[in-house]
Amino acid sequence: MSNLHEQATKIVIGALKELLNDRKYAYVSTTNYKYCNLEQPGKDLVVALVESVLPLLAQAKAEQIKNEAEELMLGKLTK
Repeated sequence: MSNLHEQATKIVIGALKELLNDRKYAYVSTTNYKYCNLEQPGKDLVVALVESVLPLLAQAKAEQIKNEAEELMLGKLTK
């Protein structure tokens, strides 16, 4: 996993953990966890969160493609 993927993962997981601590964003049932859900502000926050890490993920994908292309080219040159 690239450094950018790790950064995006940490951002998302950290934000989701914090989201669960605030009743404004999420309802967490302690009797049955299947009843846990996001309130509308929580849903809005998750969408904003995904939009904020999307550039990191796109950059990571572009770097991965570039690295794979370089490896392929070096492999062809050494044959």
